[in-house]
Amino acid sequence: RRYGTMNEDEGKYCIVCGGMVPSGSDVRRIDIDGKSIGINGLDEIIAQVKALNPESDVRIKDELVAAVSKKNYIPTKKRDAYAEALLREYRASADRDGRNRVKNNKTEKNKITGQKPKNSKNKTEKAGVTRRTIR
Repeated sequence: RRYGTMNEDEGKYCIVCGGMVPSGSDVRRIDIDGKSIGINGLDEIIAQVKALNPESDVRIKDELVAAVSKKNYIPTKKRDAYAEALLREYRASADRDGRNRVKNNKTEKNKITGQKPKNSKNKTEKAGVTRRTIR
């Protein structure tokens, strides 16, 4: 690991940049250039950038890098790698949001109409058991 402790009570500091090593529930680890890097406040940052409705990937990357760099150290030489990884996380988040939105819309529609979801099967159909009437 590339960090040390100055004092047990103070926490862990990066030996490269001198900043505190991100830890806690608001830190997400993402893959950047083959390394798992902790990004402080990433979910909140992605939500803030989505609210801006950026129109291009370049603008999305610029907004993400600017916001992330306020809470996290980004090495100058790795800025492009961070931008690509952050864009990938932004898109994955948008995909999850879209799937959840479609799923919730279908669930609400079924509640209103009283219909079962199209692919729902009872337990015997799921197990591959067919019902036969014995005469």
